[in-house]
Amino acid sequence: MSKSKLLLGAVVLMVILNIGLLIFIVIGIPSNKGPRQMNKPPRNPLAIVKNKIGFDEDQLALFSKSMNEHKVGIKSMRDDLHTSSVEYYETGLQDTALRDSLIQVINDLNEKVYRVNSKHFDDLRTIGTESQQVEIDQFIKHLLISKQQRKGR
Repeated sequence: MSKSKLLLGAVVLMVILNIGLLIFIVIGIPSNKGPRQMNKPPRNPLAIVKNKIGFDEDQLALFSKSMNEHKVGIKSMRDDLHTSSVEYYETGLQDTALRDSLIQVINDLNEKVYRVNSKHFDDLRTIGTESQQVEIDQFIKHLLISKQQRKGR
């Protein structure tokens, strides 16, 4: 076998391997909407409390009402909190009185957010039956832990 035939065989083999690699890369990479995404648990709070806690239709209606009230109540507070935080960081170091005032506003708003969240969780507990309390508490803990992990990213 001559050197040219050996070289030609090596080039053909490399071309075949490269084509195979390209096909694997294009077809083999799962998209975000593929089977992995379908196996993830639902992110819809109503579906979660129905599946994990076992709420019936009446409980779901009460939870939906509580959830909507919570969203309305918390949105303005979070907007105010964001606005105050931005203003705090834009004031500079010179105006300490304004910065101290903004720190107090931010602390007060944080406290209100915690109170509204706590009320929402208490509403969730009162909607559930006694036998659902363990699942409700686990659900609340999961929410708090997952929120903390999202912030840590």
